[in-house]
Amino acid sequence: MAKIKGMFLTLGFFIVVIIFLGFALIISDSFKTSRERVSDYIVFEKARVLDESVQEGFRNIFDSVSGITIVKGSTVSFTEELPNDNDVNFGNNLTKFNGFINSSYNININTSLSDDLAVWIRPHDIKYYHIDFGDDIIKVQPRTLNFNKYRVDIVTGKVLDGTSCSGSSSGKLDVTATGASGTSCSSSSIARFKLYDNADLLIAYVNVSSNILTIDSETKINVTTNIISLNDLGREVDIKTNDNVLTINFSEYKFFKKSAIRVV
Repeated sequence: MAKIKGMFLTLGFFIVVIIFLGFALIISDSFKTSRERVSDYIVFEKARVLDESVQEGFRNIFDSVSGITIVKGSTVSFTEELPNDNDVNFGNNLTKFNGFINSSYNININTSLSDDLAVWIRPHDIKYYHIDFGDDIIKVQPRTLNFNKYRVDIVTGKVLDGTSCSGSSSGKLDVTATGASGTSCSSSSIARFKLYDNADLLIAYVNVSSNILTIDSETKINVTTNIISLNDLGREVDIKTNDNVLTINFSEYKFFKKSAIRVV
């Protein structure tokens, strides 16, 4: 009888040990999973903070040295001088900023974006860019026509007269021009436009073909390009760079991200 009791006691102790080990394994796995989740959260939070910081730094450079002013809303406006003389200064500042980031983190801005300094109106997928940033040509290229029309406002130091604005063909383009000594002119609902001074010298050329807007200046002008009455696509309008401009690579944590930079 004593032997049987001893066997039951041993068996009971063995079962208790097995249960205890089972709980220990469960707790260990749970702790490991929690630790991994905490580690992942720390990595993601670090990436988020650095991403926001780098994007803010880029916006400061864009605002201070690109020479381009952007106003967004149901109508988006871009204002700059043509030719834009800020190309070298912008490129140098961007390269220095990228080098500073690289010296501390494996984060990179694709500095070739300064070649045409293209930005996109999202979610409408409308591209505003230069043939070569620093030159005298601006283009606006929508993927689909999801706005009402273009309006281009030109300011020149030349004197204009009654024949300075020459618009032709029917289209979704309005142009206003303001010159020296209070002179001005305008053309509406056209597709092609040329601006001359009072000596009949060409100042600028504006054209819309296949919904693509081209502005080409022959002399220094200040130009505001307005994309009028964007369709409501149910999301806030943002102005961003091309996709994949910003790269964050934390290889030691198996974290890799490419994204656009929000400009406005």
